[in-house]
Amino acid sequence: MAAVRSASLTVAVATWFILLCPALISSAEEAKELASQVCRNTTDFSFCQDAIYADPRAPGANRVVLAYIAFGKAYANGTDTRAYIASRLTSGGANESEGVLTGMKNCLTKYDEAVQTLAQILGDLDSETYYELDKRSLEVGRFPAACEEGFKVGASPWTERFRKG
Repeated sequence: MAAVRSASLTVAVATWFILLCPALISSAEEAKELASQVCRNTTDFSFCQDAIYADPRAPGANRVVLAYIAFGKAYANGTDTRAYIASRLTSGGANESEGVLTGMKNCLTKYDEAVQTLAQILGDLDSETYYELDKRSLEVGRFPAACEEGFKVGASPWTERFRKG
């Protein structure tokens, strides 16, 4: 199975830690430490840090704002990935083998589910309902792997796109 590195889901998988972290953030230094703690639980620490700190709200952000940053990026990237997959199915589907087409359709379904789950997570943050946030964030993290696993014939046509973030 190919290792999948999707910007949206790498950051989101560990973000559940933000909301379970007991400390409230009172300084920029503490916010940076919280982001570092979260990123240490991802598959790519540097990538996670870069993704979070690309947002101007990150310095001095509390755990809820960090969650908004991470899940917001996840939602945007998941939506973009879903559109990319749909476009590949529409434009290049006729030239693909049956195994690749089946895998692509499976991925489209997985990313539909991912985007829907991420929308629920953002809604939970808006309503300050954190009850299922950890469960949903872990669930979202499984969608790219499930997408790749759907390709019985090897890696998906967009594995390299995922690796580049």
